[in-house]
Amino acid sequence: MSKDSQVVQVSNPDPDVDQVTRIPLDLGRYRVAIAIAAACIFTGAGLLPEILYIVLLKVAGLELWIVLTILASAIGALSVLALLRRTWRLVRFDSACRPTGSKRHQLDYFQWNFFTGFCYIAALMIAAISTSRHDDDNVAHTSTRLISLALPVLILQVSGQLLCACVMNRMHARYPFRVSSMDRTALVRPGVYTIVEDVLAVDGGQGEEYRRLLDARYCSSKAIRVLLARLDLAWGLSGAIVATGLITLIATLSSRDTVFLIGWLVPWGWAGLLAVATRWMWDIALMHEKGEQSGKK
Repeated sequence: MSKDSQVVQVSNPDPDVDQVTRIPLDLGRYRVAIAIAAACIFTGAGLLPEILYIVLLKVAGLELWIVLTILASAIGALSVLALLRRTWRLVRFDSACRPTGSKRHQLDYFQWNFFTGFCYIAALMIAAISTSRHDDDNVAHTSTRLISLALPVLILQVSGQLLCACVMNRMHARYPFRVSSMDRTALVRPGVYTIVEDVLAVDGGQGEEYRRLLDARYCSSKAIRVLLARLDLAWGLSGAIVATGLITLIATLSSRDTVFLIGWLVPWGWAGLLAVATRWMWDIALMHEKGEQSGKK
């Protein structure tokens, strides 16, 4: 095996192929749909909590525990619906989006992460509602801090796994258990690879065929392998820094309103900036890929 193939960690025994596998998916055709979906997600998990908090607490003058209960109920209902919808797509008998070679009960890696995140965020919200029923102002501040930790802790969960995958990939490590379409003992791939595979296959409706095509594209394009490894580092490192900074601010700031504001809005600003950077890195990777193919002709 060549030195390059060891560094980029591919399953293809001959990664320096003449033809790069193409995925017949034109994201430009779905630009409007993607924009609408992103706007809905940002509104539901970013603006909606802020709007409800201001309107119910400041304008309507409701007690804090009632406001937090309404917030938790709204966010929880949307999350449960998304969780059930995604689970059903994976476990139904005629499912066409399960990980390659997996069984119904195995789901995919993104789904297990989704469920884990849902559990601890629900625990945070329940703790926030419980403490908000006290008359003590200090306790009320604690409840606001708890519910404001939801997104920062979620970022920390995802970024930590991306950094772990980045390190394991560079160490030529193998998976200790099955990760989506990657069998146990397979060489570790970037965490971004798994996220893209699972989200587009299930939520994007591209199915198992997309999982197979993505695997082939990863194995046949060095530029894409390098790009995904760099994205792991970019999202993972910046996410860990942002999440740590937000948790520190939420724990130390005295203003309850400021704590809630930064906890639910700043993460979306970070995600937006990284999304723009990702698109820029993707365009550069495609240019390098074309250069590689031209050099082989």
